[in-house]
Amino acid sequence: MKTFEEKYTAWVDGRLSGKELQAFEQEVEGMEAAESDRREVHQLGALLRSHAAGGGLPVLEPVVEFDRAVLDQITASERGWRQAPGSWSSGWLALAGAACLAVAAAGYALLVPKAAVPVPYFAEITSVRAADPSIFATAIQDPSGQVTVLWIDGLDYLPDTYKLR
Repeated sequence: MKTFEEKYTAWVDGRLSGKELQAFEQEVEGMEAAESDRREVHQLGALLRSHAAGGGLPVLEPVVEFDRAVLDQITASERGWRQAPGSWSSGWLALAGAACLAVAAAGYALLVPKAAVPVPYFAEITSVRAADPSIFATAIQDPSGQVTVLWIDGLDYLPDTYKLR
């Protein structure tokens, strides 16, 4: 069974006949918009047919012919292609890139100083004193000179829960 939309489209296109046509025309008898749509579609179809017959529309070539024509143009343009004088080919661009990389590596090697033996960081405590006379500070050095400890005595005890500001 056809839906209303299918019957409506067939009616507008003039494809309904017999009992089916009579039944559908009774169904849309009071609908003015349906008759208006049908008239407009028939007018548009007549307009398009008159312009197509009069040569107002261009005749389109088959798609296969269009594809062939485009491929022929591409092939012809590739055959006639010449490299412009003074332009760079991919080989020359690769060579120029390698030369730039070599210059950058040489500049890095020559301009960035390198230490043959890593220099250890060190600090030396020359004197120890505290501003408060109740605090005593002493520097204790390891006999091998590898470690120095700064011992501070006389500070007030701060609990773990104390927040420093």
